Amino acid sequence: MSLPPDRMLAALAMAQLGMVAPPLEESYAGGSAKTIGLALLLLAQDVAGAPARRARVEARASELLAEAGATVPVGHDARLDALDALLASTADRDLERRILDLYVEMSEVAFVAPPALPT
Repeated sequence: MSLPPDRMLAALAMAQLGMVAPPLEESYAGGSAKTIGLALLLLAQDVAGAPARRARVEARASELLAEAGATVPVGHDARLDALDALLASTADRDLERRILDLYVEMSEVAFVAPPALPT
């Protein structure tokens, strides 16, 4: 069986929540089993959305660097380093705000919303 990582994590989570946790319902172990199941669901959600989030942030970073006339390096970390250097060196308040807005967006897309509990 060859499942993508997000689907494998989701399947493990559902097995944990549907088969392991219910028999242990009112015990500490049952609470732990539910917590592990929910953590696996969060990981599955994060894994599934990570490539799109990363691509969106990289595209925005590249746009900001290009608009400022800076070299757009290859690679996520190199782009972030270039943004940091641009932010440190610019006197353009609008550009500073746009870079900081991008940093905020990067933080917001990194947040993984808790999934709905299975019923």
